[in-house]
Parts: sequence; C-alpha cells; structure tokens
Amino acid sequence: MEIREETGEALHASHFGVLRWKFDEYLRIGFKLTNDRLYRHLHHSQSQLKEKQYWFYWHDEKNQTNLSFEQAYDWMGDFRNERVVAKHSARIAQCFTSSEATIRVSY
Repeated sequence: MEIREETGEALHASHFGVLRWKFDEYLRIGFKLTNDRLYRHLHHSQSQLKEKQYWFYWHDEKNQTNLSFEQAYDWMGDFRNERVVAKHSARIAQCFTSSEATIRVSY
C-alpha cells in the first residue's frame, strides 16, 4: 500500500502529522479494500531503497485458502531470542525481501 497526494506525488513530511491518526488506524486495525476483506498489518519492509513499505495481509477465514496470521509468523521463523528491537525487526523483514538462487551449496 502506498499513500500519495491526489496528483500522484509522494506525500511531503509536513503532511504526515495531519494524517498520523489514519496511519495509526491502519497499523492497529487494518483497512477494508472490499466489503468482505479486512487487510491487517503483518510487518514492514526495511528496503535498501527506502521505499517505506508496509505489508498488509488478508486471511480467508471462511475457505482457509491461505495461512492465518499465527501460521504466517510461525512460517517466518522464531525470533524470540533476538532481544534488540532493530535486529528483531530486520530478521522478520528478511522474509519479505526478494532473492535469486545463484549457486547450490551442499550441506
């Protein structure tokens, strides 16, 4: 999700103060893209390009076609031993980065 000005330009820093309540709401509660889908904040991406990306996720509780939030966090790994908040966040964010296989390492 990316929030921009009506002209399509990026928001200026001075506008974030006025919209802070809306960003807080998105992060705490989520947002509905359609009437039956509530997208909730899953995590943020610490992009090398500084794209300010947040990942929102919808769980299909009715048909169970995708992972629940708990299952998604279990899939990402156990980060409970990472006590430094920045490192903990960075470890989870690695799950959202793209990578390509370059060589195969036998183990």
